[in-house]
Amino acid sequence: MDAYNELIKYVCTNTNIYATELSHLLKDTFQYKVYKKGTYFARQGEMNDKIGFNTEGIFAMQILKEDGAEYVKSFIKQNEFLLATFNENEPNPVSILTIVDSVILEAKYSDVKTLFGKYPVLEHLYRKEIEKETEFAYSRLEQTATLQASVRYELFKKQFSKLEDLIPQYLIASYLGITPTQLSRIKKNINKCK
Repeated sequence: MDAYNELIKYVCTNTNIYATELSHLLKDTFQYKVYKKGTYFARQGEMNDKIGFNTEGIFAMQILKEDGAEYVKSFIKQNEFLLATFNENEPNPVSILTIVDSVILEAKYSDVKTLFGKYPVLEHLYRKEIEKETEFAYSRLEQTATLQASVRYELFKKQFSKLEDLIPQYLIASYLGITPTQLSRIKKNINKCK
């Protein structure tokens, strides 16, 4: 299935827009892009006006702290949107790094927001996605504050089971809020118990 069909299927499944109408609309707005492993969709502190739909691959949303340490906020999987900022007139608060060679459909975020005026159902879908991501962020904050690292790792494995082998260990550790050494110990303890 080509990249556009992934996005069309996603939108049609969640709205009442017909595929033929949607096909023309999306192909006029979104461009097919390949991102190689280690390249950035967006960099913290830079300005950009783009949104992406991940059709193949995985990305890490990161914050670079002043001391040089990186914190992974989330991983962006297939059929999820990439967006570094809600305001294209302000610097990105995060970076979005390609973890493996990836394919996305990319558009100017300002163009997509213009579509919301013409197609309110798209704005509704967008709002639902934002609500889902906000709930996930709240859940992650609660997990980080209340659960032991080993439990957080088990939850990570459930959520990213098919992708864990593709994600470098230092990024998983950062996502969990622990060091790579701590992650190694947790994995070792889990393997002992099997």
